[in-house]
Amino acid sequence: NLGNTYPNPFNPTTEINYSLPMDGNISLNAYNIQGQQVADIFNGFQFQGNHRIVWDASQFTSGIYFIKLVSDHHSATTQTILMK
Repeated sequence: NLGNTYPNPFNPTTEINYSLPMDGNISLNAYNIQGQQVADIFNGFQFQGNHRIVWDASQFTSGIYFIKLVSDHHSATTQTILMK
């Protein structure tokens, strides 16, 4: 389960909350409005349960970004807005 980012809109950091029903490898990436991957926020193994990651987007321009979580068995996407 991928929750909403907080705060949203944000500048320059936002918190990404998600929960995993089982242990496994995940990737958490950010994409711009054109669908291009712009950031690899996390890629690796995590245990089941609730997780929180802060994304620092200070190097990116203002705009809409999509955060995508992919695990072995599921994927989910949420939208966030960077306002500088």
